[in-house]
Amino acid sequence: MDIKPIETYYNGYRFRSRLEARWAVFFDAMGIKYEYEPEGFAMSDGTAYLPDFYLPESKQYFEVKGVMKETDMHKVKQFINEAESCVTIGYSDFSFDTCSYWDDIYPDTDKFELSRGGALFKCRTCGRYWFMTYEGLYHCQCCGEYDGDHHLIPIMTSECYEDGKKKLWVDSDKAKRAVEIARYARFEHGETPRPEEVIAPC
Repeated sequence: MDIKPIETYYNGYRFRSRLEARWAVFFDAMGIKYEYEPEGFAMSDGTAYLPDFYLPESKQYFEVKGVMKETDMHKVKQFINEAESCVTIGYSDFSFDTCSYWDDIYPDTDKFELSRGGALFKCRTCGRYWFMTYEGLYHCQCCGEYDGDHHLIPIMTSECYEDGKKKLWVDSDKAKRAVEIARYARFEHGETPRPEEVIAPC
């Protein structure tokens, strides 16, 4: 049986799935700017890749997956290697994995590093958010501020254990409310989530 996701209208976008719309609700509640499917890419091996979200402030891509298939991971890996970019994969429980290009750190590898987890950080200087692995370079992806790890505030941390189970740690009231409104957002019968009503001070 081929079960198709439900297309969902939210914030002027027609999302391909309800899960994508829920992540958009989360971004809105956090004040994270996003663009939905702004551009597709043709890679050198002939693979076509259309990332779900682009986060312009941090210049990062965000992919939403209920289940990550091998073909999906191939696209992400190929894109990261060629674009020298970062892709975070968000799941239905709001945990995530951050995939990065590490050629400058690990020049003898195949350039691709999948961190099973990662963190959503807030910059003390500019107040904006970005996704990063703990092995990453400790500077703000939004404003470029570098101060060791003194300016990093982990808002959400996603960890993966040896048995494959994932755990999401939410470390701020604002993020807790954002996850809650996104999880329980209703789109049926003309209902529209209103993230602005649940945004709490950082």
